[in-house]
Amino acid sequence: MFFIFIALAQPLFGTKMGSSLEKNSEVVIAMDVSNSMNTLDIDPNITRLEVAKRAAIELINGLEGEKVGVLIFAGNAYVQLPITQDYNTAKLFIKEIETNMLSNQGTNFDIAIDMSQEMFSEGTFGKCILMVTDGENHEKVPEKKLKTLPKENIFLTVVGLGTSNGGLIYRDPAKPFMGYITDEKGRPVLSKVGKELVESLAKNANGIAMVTDDPFPNLSNLLTEINQLNKGDLRNLNLEIKETCFHIPLMIGLVFWLLFQFSDFRFITKVKND
Repeated sequence: MFFIFIALAQPLFGTKMGSSLEKNSEVVIAMDVSNSMNTLDIDPNITRLEVAKRAAIELINGLEGEKVGVLIFAGNAYVQLPITQDYNTAKLFIKEIETNMLSNQGTNFDIAIDMSQEMFSEGTFGKCILMVTDGENHEKVPEKKLKTLPKENIFLTVVGLGTSNGGLIYRDPAKPFMGYITDEKGRPVLSKVGKELVESLAKNANGIAMVTDDPFPNLSNLLTEINQLNKGDLRNLNLEIKETCFHIPLMIGLVFWLLFQFSDFRFITKVKND
């Protein structure tokens, strides 16, 4: 039994070389957290931001080894999670995103693109910015900056969320009694999806745009494009793995156990014969 207990402890002895393939491509999810993302026009019970988070998580579930990072933006931007291959952590961080995380409101695509670019590792492998926004913007589209993305091997995909009819913006969706955001004249602000702006962002970067009012956005086409980034650009990782040797004490333990059983059987047989 002593040797069997040793085997159960799975002792390690020595090392062996192993290998693993890792895709070099990187994806930055840039999430719009401006106040207009609190609009309940897609679903009466779910804000645009909640739909955006749901879409981002579904996209991560479909990745095939690409690394992922998360950035939030409004009037400024903040790196929520640096580039990582830990999908569970990425999804956890996305679930925690709220519009009150950035006090400087607005929709500054310029700084969002700048900080997304800075998140990528150095190299010529495929890079993708997935921007999720409602396209509501009161600033100019940074056309010159967008046009530089293809030159830097960065593929831009833009997902626009919202309806053409729009909806009112809750000050706090969790506290509807606080009412809606109003303009300088005290009138509730109506927020509509900026379809033209979303398409303009993607067009200037030779990317892809998708505008949807579906509470469960289907990002399969975008996911296909992302998975095709530098397809075959895989890195072979040589890993030094601790080698287990539990089988040695296990075999010894089994041999002793069989010998014990055999000797016990012979003893009982001898007693009966006597």
